[in-house]
Amino acid sequence: MRHQLAVYQRRDVRAHTRVADRLLWAWLSRAWTGWRDALVFVKPGTVITWQRRRFRDHWARLSHGRPGRPALAKAVRELIRTMSTANPGWGSPRIVGELAKLGIEVAKATVEKYMVRLRKPPSPTSRGFLDNHVKDLVSADFFLVPTVTFRVPFVFVVLAHARRRIVHFNVTEHPTAQWTAQQISEAFPWEAGPRYPIRDRDRVYGPAFRTRVERMGVEEVLTAPRSPWQNPFAERVIGSIRRECLDNLVVLGERHLRRLLGDYFAHYHAWRCHRSLDMDCPAPRPVHGPEPEPEYDPKLVVHPNAVEASQVALEFLETVASGDHAFLSFHPSLPSVESSIRFPRFPHPSPGLSRRPGDIRETERGRRPSEPESSASAGRAVMPQRSTVGEHPHSTSGEI
Repeated sequence: MRHQLAVYQRRDVRAHTRVADRLLWAWLSRAWTGWRDALVFVKPGTVITWQRRRFRDHWARLSHGRPGRPALAKAVRELIRTMSTANPGWGSPRIVGELAKLGIEVAKATVEKYMVRLRKPPSPTSRGFLDNHVKDLVSADFFLVPTVTFRVPFVFVVLAHARRRIVHFNVTEHPTAQWTAQQISEAFPWEAGPRYPIRDRDRVYGPAFRTRVERMGVEEVLTAPRSPWQNPFAERVIGSIRRECLDNLVVLGERHLRRLLGDYFAHYHAWRCHRSLDMDCPAPRPVHGPEPEPEYDPKLVVHPNAVEASQVALEFLETVASGDHAFLSFHPSLPSVESSIRFPRFPHPSPGLSRRPGDIRETERGRRPSEPESSASAGRAVMPQRSTVGEHPHSTSGEI
């Protein structure tokens, strides 16, 4: 140890400078009086790091662009965070696949950059647990209905939780375990029973009922004693039956009650909306919007006299085609028809007809178109006489 100290003391640790170095620093101290403030003692590694940073910044300024890959859209980033938060068990490959189905192409590293990472998967809530098992849950319960004859029949109701549908109901004055077991068999025949029926601890669910349920392969869920709130779905539907049906009338008897409940449940399934079903019915009901008004088409508007005018025109054409030399009596409403129909003007009218289309006359009788008609021929038109082979010599004209 003493030898090492002696060697260290003999070392010359002073910096050896030359004459040129001394002249440079003497001139710099005279020209720049604040050189001591800018003097910093650093390690050689720090100087190398500064040089690398300068080199990177220099070429970044020359490239005139932001370094790295282009930024991802904000909506896609929020979607990745939402998907990772709502599905803690999903990894980045699963999210990449789901985004690809939506037409969004992203890399696995990009998803891993923006997804939310949880320390441990959260425990499912009670509402989520019930939503996952709602298709396997049914509730059964009894309620009393007083009648006008002071009798109190029991109503047995079985409710399916999935669509709030009344699976089965029946009415009796003397419920027993055997009767209740028979109702369960009628509600779920052909081995279609639920997995978890919820009921209370009433004595009516006796050994016969429990044996029947066990043979059906059903696992019962019993509520706590005096805790109806643990079977809320059945209690709520019973309250709806009372408020909307039974409280508004007087029940005459068991048959009357069964008919009333049948009518109410038909309305309940097809027409009653439920908040838990997004304001839909147990049997989904389509939306019936207002019917659109027909578009106005002026081509389809018919003049009030158009139908009558067409009938008169058909009679006129049939009379002309028959070949009879007869006077054609026009319909009494012909003047109104003429006023509503414009006849075309031909450049060269027929010599046998006048220029007025409604005034058809014979020119063979020497009557001019401008002469007034006589009272005997007013209101009728005369066709020009023509010779026909085989015509009767005395049948010159006739009035129809």
